[in-house]
Amino acid sequence: MVDDNATKPHTLLLALVLLLLFCEQIKCTKLFAVSYYYPCFIATCEWGSLLAAQNNTQNIGVVMINPDSGPGSSKDDDYVTIIQNSQSVGLKVIGYVATGYAGNDPNTITGQIDDYYSWYPNIDGIFLDEVSTSCSDALNFYQPIYAYIKSKQGSTIVTINPGTNVPECFVNCSTIIVTFESPLSDYNDYQVSEWNARYPREKFYHIIYNVPLEKLNATYQKTQENYAGYVYITDKAGGNPYNSNPSYLLAELSLLNPENTTTESTTSTSSSSTTATITITTGSTSASTSTTSSNSVDDSTSTLTQSSSTTISLISTTTLSNSGVSSHCSIPTFQFFAVLVSVLLSLSVSLY
Repeated sequence: MVDDNATKPHTLLLALVLLLLFCEQIKCTKLFAVSYYYPCFIATCEWGSLLAAQNNTQNIGVVMINPDSGPGSSKDDDYVTIIQNSQSVGLKVIGYVATGYAGNDPNTITGQIDDYYSWYPNIDGIFLDEVSTSCSDALNFYQPIYAYIKSKQGSTIVTINPGTNVPECFVNCSTIIVTFESPLSDYNDYQVSEWNARYPREKFYHIIYNVPLEKLNATYQKTQENYAGYVYITDKAGGNPYNSNPSYLLAELSLLNPENTTTESTTSTSSSSTTATITITTGSTSASTSTTSSNSVDDSTSTLTQSSSTTISLISTTTLSNSGVSSHCSIPTFQFFAVLVSVLLSLSVSLY
């Protein structure tokens, strides 16, 4: 005969494990800077401003170096220094390589990867641009390149940039996938692929350019509805919107995680939100689900359109900024309720 009391500790342990696994999925959004500008070493230049912002906020996760649409023809000591300076403030640094939509010679690509790791051995990974959307290419072209990069000492990040949604087959040849890269005018019509919800948010990265200051807040809100763990929103446009920082860099960083931001956001907005919260408390950590009415973006006018989304966040790491935007550390609703039901059932068995 089974002793019910003997099973209670095991059931309670299972509940706690499920809750910890659930909390592990909660990751705050980070800025992933498309830093296509030459190194500089004064506070007011592009790199100087970026590193100062990171030092003050810790809200930037990754930066890129792109010496010459790739590593260039020789080592550049200024890039050696900027990599060191970036890593000293907690940034990951990755190098740009174009793949020509699987049309570039793989030997040329691996040669450029070799150059990065030879000249800048402390680099944290590679950004593969111009990525195709074919599963055949994912298997036969990108997966071998991914394995080649991962074999390099210290390599942790392989970002691929198709700039749009791709099939799930690309999961196995990437650390991060750019599933959107276009101007704001295209972002309202963007639809997240259903399979994205099976992976952590930090797998997905959205780049939105030509975003005016007055639409920064609502655009950021929409990236959270669209399950992006990394974002880059900029007001720059034209042929190369990445040759300078967003003019509202500090305001953008304040949206990502207000608790860690020392500079007050200057973004003004007429948005409002109403939140209903369910809280589970274990020890000193609380997890809550919030159903929030938030703003989507209408690029053709200044009108903000109401939409509804549901997010899940750790209360201990979430605060409201002066503009009323919370730090979004969210996972899909169905994942939350699946874990919530499992935890409550396990707790009920263990307690009764």
